[in-house]
Amino acid sequence: MIPIPRIRRHLKSGELYHITSRANNQEHFFEHPHCKTHYLSLLQSAKAQFDFELYAYCIMDNHVHLLMKMNNDSISNIMSWLNQRFAYFVNSRMGRNGHLWGDRYHLTAISGKIRTNYVIRYIHRNPIAAGITTSLNYPWSSHHIYAGRPEKAWFEASQGLLTFDSKKTSAKTSYLKYVSAEDDLERLAKNKILTERELIAIENTQFPGEHEYVLALPEHAAQDNVQGQLDLLFGRLCLMTKVNPKLIGKHVQSETSRRIYIKRFTKVCFAMNALSSALKIATREDVDAYLNLTPEILRVQNGKYAIKLEREVKDLVDVYRQTFPQRT
Repeated sequence: MIPIPRIRRHLKSGELYHITSRANNQEHFFEHPHCKTHYLSLLQSAKAQFDFELYAYCIMDNHVHLLMKMNNDSISNIMSWLNQRFAYFVNSRMGRNGHLWGDRYHLTAISGKIRTNYVIRYIHRNPIAAGITTSLNYPWSSHHIYAGRPEKAWFEASQGLLTFDSKKTSAKTSYLKYVSAEDDLERLAKNKILTERELIAIENTQFPGEHEYVLALPEHAAQDNVQGQLDLLFGRLCLMTKVNPKLIGKHVQSETSRRIYIKRFTKVCFAMNALSSALKIATREDVDAYLNLTPEILRVQNGKYAIKLEREVKDLVDVYRQTFPQRT
């Protein structure tokens, strides 16, 4: 078998990245408090040794989340240093051999305050979404530092806080209000619409909260923002049906996979028209212009398929109405 080289990552200095490292086979090496404490200690040591900025972190039972800005030192070097030392600690402590980490850490470039705010909230609410706790006061995330005295932190908590409000006096209030609201992925998981494996797949292939920016707008501004409302509707329906819209129209693994994607996307399009009308978001013409469909999409092949599609769309609309209030 010819080894396939890893795709080289083109990372840029000064950019912010959401990084996720998962344990091999989803094993719960971090569930022991001393392991979480040791990883946090290593993270602080890395902060002193390497040139990077850390905006947020959360250490879960089988994975970690970091929001990191790369400066002069490469993220690859930082993560290699962190993961190797933590693996050595766990293997020595537990008398085990072999790989501690699963696949190479996953990372997503983050730009703009809206996306940064969403990722910080996503990281800090991860223990709640996973059912580990019902409170944001999880000792192995950076939330308690944001809510406490960020100016005294060993990492860039103050800079992260200022993305929620440029005024120091109101930044913490804005942060606490925003982080208290559950996000769409959390709601879908709680209602058993998405499994943990599906959540991981979505997190690794698309930016799941990009459409939520409209929820941060004042209610009157959100209602007047047709583009934003359609972004929210489209993003939520794609999450529910496990569709990555970037893959529509492309060759996805095989023609069979592509046909499945197109059927799911067709269902999303029909549901968008139904919901936008029922919720008085936009006209059908607005939705059609927003979707900018190719002739291949929405082509119903026969009467039997049309009946099945109508039933599936109705079910999807019903679940959407139960899962997402109009204004959350």
